[in-house]
Amino acid sequence: MVGHHSALTLAYDLVRPFGAITSVGVHGAPQMPFSGRELYAKNIGFDFGRCPVRAMFPMALDILVKRQDVFGGVGKETSLVDKVVGFDEAVKSYEEFDKGKVGKVLFDPWK
Repeated sequence: MVGHHSALTLAYDLVRPFGAITSVGVHGAPQMPFSGRELYAKNIGFDFGRCPVRAMFPMALDILVKRQDVFGGVGKETSLVDKVVGFDEAVKSYEEFDKGKVGKVLFDPWK
């Protein structure tokens, strides 16, 4: 899960020397689980920042809808999206996300 130490630690453990770790999203912990010196010693490139959501969303949503065989239905164990809610549930959904109770939530402005 993006933002958790465990995701970055796993990436670091799995990447081979001369490889790269790229992470998009907000990292919740104040400190990274590895140092620049450790990346240098293993000769790993590291890049992180914000995902260009506005540019990527139409294509990503199209793939999500077309490939339910891969991503599963909303709210299922293998699903990429935990729930779809209206904007009126945004505050509650962000609070649940911060507490780790839900993963990805899609906001439907017509709901």
